[in-house]
Amino acid sequence: TDGKMIISVDAHGNVQLWDSETYEELRSVDFDIRNMSSCAFSYDNNLIAIADSDGFFQIKTADNNDRVAIYPAIGPLTCCDFNSRGFDVCCGDKAGNFYLFSLMGFGSNH
Repeated sequence: TDGKMIISVDAHGNVQLWDSETYEELRSVDFDIRNMSSCAFSYDNNLIAIADSDGFFQIKTADNNDRVAIYPAIGPLTCCDFNSRGFDVCCGDKAGNFYLFSLMGFGSNH
């Protein structure tokens, strides 16, 4: 992100957004995704990537929780992140497989 917010996830599927300077919680969103293992912001703060240990990778909008995309993986996912352009995203699974997705139709103005 722009360095002003931190994103975190808990074991219950809640995503929290935090102020990076004051460490105060700005917002909490229940994505209702159990077994979430990782999440990341796009660099424009509009999208959130979510990886779960059930082997699914999702992209949701940060403002209203709409699902943009969902992709199955071979195994349990452990990490995810966006690239610096914000519309290419990667994730990895426990077996060492790496997935790279380009979100077609998305740009820095999404």
